[in-house]
Amino acid sequence: MIMKILLTLFLLFFTTIGFSETTVLHLDSTYLEKNLVINANHYTNSMENKTVAISVHGTRGFKTMEVISVLSDNLLDLNIDTIAPNISYGVNDRVNDFLSCDMKHLHNQYANVDEIIKWFLFAVEKDYKDIILIGHSRGGQDIIQAYKKILKLYPGISKKISSLVLLAPLADDTDEINISLQKSHSTTISEFLNRDDNAFIKINFLNCNNATVKISSFLSYYNLPRDEQLIPMLKDIDIDTYVFTASEDTFVPKTHSKVSYIRNDNIKLVQIDGADHFFRDLFLDDIIDNLSDFIE
Repeated sequence: MIMKILLTLFLLFFTTIGFSETTVLHLDSTYLEKNLVINANHYTNSMENKTVAISVHGTRGFKTMEVISVLSDNLLDLNIDTIAPNISYGVNDRVNDFLSCDMKHLHNQYANVDEIIKWFLFAVEKDYKDIILIGHSRGGQDIIQAYKKILKLYPGISKKISSLVLLAPLADDTDEINISLQKSHSTTISEFLNRDDNAFIKINFLNCNNATVKISSFLSYYNLPRDEQLIPMLKDIDIDTYVFTASEDTFVPKTHSKVSYIRNDNIKLVQIDGADHFFRDLFLDDIIDNLSDFIE
């Protein structure tokens, strides 16, 4: 049964970027039984564009990061609009800055995926005929999880999703996470499984040193079932999926080699030589050039 989601649109202000018009969008949402406003930027230069990308930032990131905003603006040259959301992490109307490490982390990875699905439903409501899901870093893992959940919940309108684009996606598996935990904290994920989910721990979390984290939140990010991890999901992906990796990536240096072993004709793997994890210094142009060849 398709859940009825009330989407309230507030047009707050307009900013000109080149020939594009960026509209700040807000949606009322619910998270952990508290009302939230989640927000996004909407890049469009024509009310006639029928294709939109939903472009999701990485770990603790935000919607105006260069890798998101520059890509979104350049997609307009291909007549592709963009909805670039801020994942809320449970913060009401979250600002355009990295999520603070100095907070009690109550958010969970499954709520992040559900927010992406809300923006997909918003794009459908706005009558876009063709929807591309784009994710950078951890956002790449998130959009595949969102895609698979959309297939189950909304099989009819899921056909509007034409392709996935992953930019330097996170590919760590549970074994690698356990090795890291052993080195940094002399512990493993299994030691948290039988503890109170509502208890808090001090641990390295989402690139925050010694963060205060609810156990259920920690496990939602680091104890993903195998079929919700990137590489197993890519093996079974049934839609055109473009994976861009960076040769100088120090955050996810193993992603290219892991994806290269996958035998799936739906995957197009491209290494951007000289680029870092964020594709700085005009390397986003290389991605746009490749996408213009891939996407009609």
